[in-house]
Amino acid sequence: MRYLRLYGLLLISLSLTEFHAQDSNCEEILREAEQLYEDGLLESVPKELTKCLAGLNKENKITAYVLLTHTYLFEDNREEAKKYMEKLLTLKPDYLPTMIDEKEFVDLMQEYNNDPRLTLTAFVGSNASNVEVLTIFGVHNVNDAAFTPNYSQRVALNFGASADLNLFHNAYLSAEFEYTQLVFDYTSDLYDFSRLKFTERQDHLMGRMNFIYYFGKTMSRLRPAIKAGGTCGWLIGSDSEFQREYLDFSQGIVSGSEENVGNTKNALNYWANAGLGVNYRIGKHHVFVDARYNIALNNMINNERRFDNETVIHKYYFLDDDYKLNYFSVQAGFKFSMYKPKIKRSKKKK
Repeated sequence: MRYLRLYGLLLISLSLTEFHAQDSNCEEILREAEQLYEDGLLESVPKELTKCLAGLNKENKITAYVLLTHTYLFEDNREEAKKYMEKLLTLKPDYLPTMIDEKEFVDLMQEYNNDPRLTLTAFVGSNASNVEVLTIFGVHNVNDAAFTPNYSQRVALNFGASADLNLFHNAYLSAEFEYTQLVFDYTSDLYDFSRLKFTERQDHLMGRMNFIYYFGKTMSRLRPAIKAGGTCGWLIGSDSEFQREYLDFSQGIVSGSEENVGNTKNALNYWANAGLGVNYRIGKHHVFVDARYNIALNNMINNERRFDNETVIHKYYFLDDDYKLNYFSVQAGFKFSMYKPKIKRSKKKK
């Protein structure tokens, strides 16, 4: 067994030595190709260099692609020049021309739209609910302004992932999947002698489609964006902690364990959203922050099931009001971008 381990270590050592030797040899060939280019021996550059591209590390491969693009442009072979320009922009989308890059090289580079073709995103954020009451319901006098319910915001969590597909320059269609918890507080005097309080937590799985437009150049360090779209949310759970107290302290506080109140809600709910964001580029990828407002498009309550929570009605004297659940959200995350350079449409027409 000991000999097998020694034999394995020897094979690994030999492989690493061979790989290092190959890498050093390819670096030497790259230096020789650069000298051939300087000497004007252009035909010899691709012959020497292309056979060794696979053995170069990333930085040397970038140098090789730049050299081959220049060589083929001098030979007036645009097809081969475009081939290596595309390889360059795929490997290093943020490549910036240097003082020694020829004008023809810069002009060719500017012919390409190098927006990320597909971007995968993971994000986490928080939100604050804003209840928009449509109609007040209850077992008390709902027409008395003294008994108007008060809904207040609570901060909650949301997180998810998305895939953004490039439509045209700076524009993307984004498919987003998100877990969102929406929370709010409720307070209302039911009668002259009784007050009801509760905190409701709703758990939603959101499917969202957004149109996103970025401003500025593709490889700018900072890029602001606007987005707008629609959301369909599936309510997977809703619980409330009720507490009813007597204002004259004639009786003790009426409370209990959390009540499941999801059965009075619509399972599917819809929102329209609009927002602003900013991306910060780190190499090929990005981090981002955005904020958006989500406007509910439907009444949250299922009118046919409003009276289904008998315990809540008889113990706490509560009926759901008709309401829309709007919310403001802020999220931050990381964007993993995939590139495939394409000739701009205006250049194709020419």
